[in-house]
Amino acid sequence: MFYRFFLFIFSGVLLTFLVMKFQKPILKIFYPIEFCDIVSEASEAYGVEKELIYAIIKCESGFNPNAKSKANAIGLMQLTPDTFEWLQKSHTHQKLDLEELSAPKTNIMYGSLLISILREKYCDEKVALCAYNAGETVVKRWLNNKDFSLNGKTLNKIPYKETFKYVRRVISAKKIYKKLYFE
Repeated sequence: MFYRFFLFIFSGVLLTFLVMKFQKPILKIFYPIEFCDIVSEASEAYGVEKELIYAIIKCESGFNPNAKSKANAIGLMQLTPDTFEWLQKSHTHQKLDLEELSAPKTNIMYGSLLISILREKYCDEKVALCAYNAGETVVKRWLNNKDFSLNGKTLNKIPYKETFKYVRRVISAKKIYKKLYFE
């Protein structure tokens, strides 16, 4: 009996030690950094922290440049064709073909531009991430509803379960990316 108890305690201590010692290398497997040059360029161009760009890519596509959603969102940062066209017309004055949206550089640059615009517009990262996920029309409705926003600027409740989970995942991933690579 004592032997089993001792073995149980020893195993727990050993496991704790191993997790502490190898925590960063293990986390880096699950939180990779890819497309480093493109992410650096986008971060500098649009003033978005690298860790936020990586967090969005991880949560949106898992670093799969060929990802496509049911809502027809495309690429690493999961932009819809309509959003891509809007960004081109209103912010870059370029006219790229829709096929370009699948290219990692184009997708990361335009996704970073979008989150930059949303953060500036809403002055609150959580609200900006809600708009990135659910769309600005939906977020505007939430901000005008006293059940979800007390001041019309921040959200005290995110009514879409999917968006609530998305925001929580991105913010958590951002913290992990910052701790693993940028501190």
